[in-house]
Amino acid sequence: MTIAHWIFLALAVYWVVSCIQVARLMQQNPGFAPWRDEDEPAAVLSATIKNWPSKDQLAAMLNEAGIETTVGTHAVRLAACPSFVFRDFDRPVASSISADHVSVEGLRDITAGVSETLAQHGIRHRFEVYDADGKSVAEFGRS
Repeated sequence: MTIAHWIFLALAVYWVVSCIQVARLMQQNPGFAPWRDEDEPAAVLSATIKNWPSKDQLAAMLNEAGIETTVGTHAVRLAACPSFVFRDFDRPVASSISADHVSVEGLRDITAGVSETLAQHGIRHRFEVYDADGKSVAEFGRS
């Protein structure tokens, strides 16, 4: 056997051992994905609101419930999750809500608090939290 063969064999063994280690990590931690960056969202929000309050009313409701917000020209953003944004209040047809988070649990908890606040104020809404694989992991709302 030549040196090239030995190098190839060593690399093949290293690759097999690495695959086994990754498989074990994925078994122990179902959310573990070695190909995903730590900062990449693990969860996203799909949301609708039936009767939109004004931008100032929404910010006041959330702040009163202890959910800090930042109010911009066209949007209300949550301080605890800057990607959680209510947009374009002045155009009800184009109004939107978007959010993502690095953890499913984090987005689920934040969304639960927002949903509870909206429900207490009679705002009809539906929020769905999805994991990175597109699987629905939580639903909130008031019809």
